[in-house]
Amino acid sequence: MLALLRQQSHHLTKSASALILKNTRQHFSNAVLQRRLVSGSQRYESNGISLEFGKFQKSQESEAIELLTSTFLNHEPMTNYLQSPLKALVHFNTVVVDRSLRDDISTVAIDTKLNRVIGFQASFLISSPNEKADFDESAEILEPLQPITDILARVQERIFQLDKVKTIFASGEKCMELFMVGVSDGYHGHGILKQLLHDSVELGKSKGAKMVYTKLTGPVSQHIFAKAPGFAQIGDVEPYTTFESRGHRPFRDMPPENKGIVICVKQL
Repeated sequence: MLALLRQQSHHLTKSASALILKNTRQHFSNAVLQRRLVSGSQRYESNGISLEFGKFQKSQESEAIELLTSTFLNHEPMTNYLQSPLKALVHFNTVVVDRSLRDDISTVAIDTKLNRVIGFQASFLISSPNEKADFDESAEILEPLQPITDILARVQERIFQLDKVKTIFASGEKCMELFMVGVSDGYHGHGILKQLLHDSVELGKSKGAKMVYTKLTGPVSQHIFAKAPGFAQIGDVEPYTTFESRGHRPFRDMPPENKGIVICVKQL
């Protein structure tokens, strides 16, 4: 979905940041909060920052939800336009993180000096065109995000109609989706996004994925993937302003710099 987002934490109010922390930690009050570095992960130094990259672990789920929610609040065009409530975003990202744990191809970046997750790539394995989204659209808490889940479902349908995707599913093989990624403010320019994406794609390949796709929802992600090796845009932009959901156009006054959702794919 929101394939490439960047956290601008200085745009958050202190109260919003505190509420994110409170909500996610309350939700995981029984979870293990210990940070656990991943065996077999990669370490490197970049301008005085010590980083470690590895596969996403259950012990990191609370931090991942905080990171994605902060990113959502600051840099996602659809949630900003709709002024989506924090409670709905936390719930949405909890579902994303749960799915990430289940599919086991998501990746993290850790600042080893602070022992803190500062980057997270949420990726999913897709094995069937009949696969349903994990979001329970009947859940009252997600009602404010319904236009977002509706437009994402439409884009997903377009992806599943691609001949290459049909062939993959018909042969019993899998695709993978780069669903969301966030990097904490202060860590840009160190190649973290690139490494998270690369490592997740490699994990997907190891589990049999034959194609990777992503839905790019904003100009930042669209610009970066336009230069990403091997990725190609498929079809036209899914426009925001003309999209209809349940009898109305929820994004009709979206700012012109946010044109719509772009699909990018890469053969593996």
